[in-house]
Amino acid sequence: MKTKNILFLGISLLVFAADQLTKQLIKTHFLEHESIQVIGDFFRLTFIYNENAAFGISLGSKFPYSIVSILVIGMLFYLYYAHGRHHILTAISLGMILGGALGNLIDRMILKKVVDFFDFEFFNIIIPSFKIAGFQFSGYEMYRWPIFNIADIGISVGVIALFILIWFEESQPEEFQEEGVSKIEQPIL
Repeated sequence: MKTKNILFLGISLLVFAADQLTKQLIKTHFLEHESIQVIGDFFRLTFIYNENAAFGISLGSKFPYSIVSILVIGMLFYLYYAHGRHHILTAISLGMILGGALGNLIDRMILKKVVDFFDFEFFNIIIPSFKIAGFQFSGYEMYRWPIFNIADIGISVGVIALFILIWFEESQPEEFQEEGVSKIEQPIL
């Protein structure tokens, strides 16, 4: 148990520290909206402040992003102590999500916005405006992936890993499960 606790908190701290260090480097060496090419136009470092949620999605100008982040962090600790201590990969996944959530929360509490800087080209997505069932959709265009940071990477990789772990656990044949507990290993979530 102690090793999983150290791993959970250690991964969280590693993601958090890497996120805060890179954000500080970007803020001290770039002007806002400044961009440099790393791999041509495919990958750039572009310093922006994101006042919205993930991928720049706005949930309203006064949406309490920090409060939601605090609730998510509380939920992560609950999930870890309820389930994550039983499986090392769950502890790692939850630790990555926690570190990312803390990194972005600190930005929101101090700056009231999040520092983002990884800027990748993405295949063009163009959805023209249309009307369906009386609702008008104004359309959507995306030519680059929304700019993100290390905290976002930790959150995304951790969530994807959790989904894979849950799927793997649930896809085990019934003869390897006993009342929801795998005979091969303890439950993931």
